[in-house]
Amino acid sequence: MKLLLILLSVICLCNVHCKKDAPAGTVYTGKLIINGPCDHYAVEVTGGNIDTALVLTSWLNTENDTTYTNAFAVANFCTFGANVLQKGDVFTFTIDPNQMVQTCPICGISVPVPPKQNAVINVHKVP
Repeated sequence: MKLLLILLSVICLCNVHCKKDAPAGTVYTGKLIINGPCDHYAVEVTGGNIDTALVLTSWLNTENDTTYTNAFAVANFCTFGANVLQKGDVFTFTIDPNQMVQTCPICGISVPVPPKQNAVINVHKVP
């Protein structure tokens, strides 16, 4: 019985892991260029050396004939709205490489956004 308890204790201790902080991602600066209805968001990267595979180096918003550089749509639209950013706000952020499937209800209004998407986390509005 004692041997069983010792064995179970060792197994439990082996399964306990110290929480390690996630490695710090690259911090970018961006501007919110689309804050449309139905959780449509788009960002133009204005600072930081972003991988061009993550963005459209040139994107034309056909709704207002404006061209943006290094633009992408926000993939984590269900939670991004909690940042309470307005169109034109500048903010810092990191990109989460582990994008989760979004399951929040959204309406059917169509808003043009870039076809490239990234999950945006660690958002801090620049004053």
